[in-house]
Amino acid sequence: MGDLQERFLDNPALAKSLANTIQSMREAAEVRAAALRAQTDVGERMGEEAGREVTRIEGSTAILPDRVGPRSGKVDGVSWSADKATLFINEYKGPSASRSTRQVTQADGTVAAAEQGSTEHLADTLKHDMEFLDAIKGNPELCEGLKNGRITIEYRVIRVTQTGKVNVTTYEIDATQLNLIDLLG
Repeated sequence: MGDLQERFLDNPALAKSLANTIQSMREAAEVRAAALRAQTDVGERMGEEAGREVTRIEGSTAILPDRVGPRSGKVDGVSWSADKATLFINEYKGPSASRSTRQVTQADGTVAAAEQGSTEHLADTLKHDMEFLDAIKGNPELCEGLKNGRITIEYRVIRVTQTGKVNVTTYEIDATQLNLIDLLG
């Protein structure tokens, strides 16, 4: 290392060239980071729009107002089927998004990693998403139907591809593990 420092001290032109190169790389990294943020933002908007379109095509009624932007710890969209038999809990994904994983407290009190799409992830999300709980509690027919089992829950991801194709994937969940009766009072 000392040898390298001496070379720079002995050659100011080399030191200046290196400083310029480092500055150019920093600027390029900032441009790249901004482009990635823009790509992520556009992808999120594509996913949100795909979710709204699926809800419209199904004839479902949105239960929550549009949620825009990152929603860590909250569901992206919730709608109630036209026949009032199913509550759709949706996660919206753009072309480059992947399912998230986070630490959750499970029913037995242990803390473990849970991936989006799992019963554990959904249970943890629902108990912390106050806007979701308030919307359900504010609709007596929906609230009672969920508590007595007349209304089922379908947990799914709505993903849009780079070409605009929309895919809907439904996850297998154990609704009895969601503790809805306790959460809804």
